[in-house]
Amino acid sequence: MLNDSYIMGRLILPIIMIIILGIMIYFHRHQPLKYLYIGNIIVYLVAILSYFYFRLMGCECVPHCCCNRLGDSNVCSLSPYYSVSECFSY
Repeated sequence: MLNDSYIMGRLILPIIMIIILGIMIYFHRHQPLKYLYIGNIIVYLVAILSYFYFRLMGCECVPHCCCNRLGDSNVCSLSPYYSVSECFSY
């Protein structure tokens, strides 16, 4: 897992941001901003958990992002016409 090329942006930075938001919650504990920070921590935790989920599932492509199969180009387009199973079939 530590040889993943996306580990910095998908795991390390969210953990650092959770620590920074925890410090900000401490300093703003008597202000309503703390609820915004708590919400951001929850979002970062979901992002980290989804990172581990997709790593365990072995997914190589982003859901709903399929290569253009009509031409020879490898352009990835966000298309609602392809199902997720077609994304992972190649």
